[in-house]
Amino acid sequence: MKEYDLIVSLGASCACTMALRDVGLQQGSWPLDWAASPGLVRAVETIENDFEHWFDCEDLELWDVRLQEGGVQRVYRNRRTGFGFPHEFTNASPIEKSYAVEREKYLRRID
Repeated sequence: MKEYDLIVSLGASCACTMALRDVGLQQGSWPLDWAASPGLVRAVETIENDFEHWFDCEDLELWDVRLQEGGVQRVYRNRRTGFGFPHEFTNASPIEKSYAVEREKYLRRID
């Protein structure tokens, strides 16, 4: 069996990261872990472009609103890149209230 130093999810949704976590292979949190990806080609292009425009606030548009236990989940999509962000903006608060914290989280994951 081959051994790898690091396995990173490039999957279409958080289900890929959850599967890695379930078998003990998730070693950290990476930018694509919890995003809804428009496909593998776009994920690779995003990495090659050093995540340019990945989480630019002016490119985020409200895509879906989901009722969840304990509140509302606002799902935003980046209209430029096609990536969706279903886990970042909770409890129906305006994006402006939590954007800075979420952006900083993604910058750490990208670094």
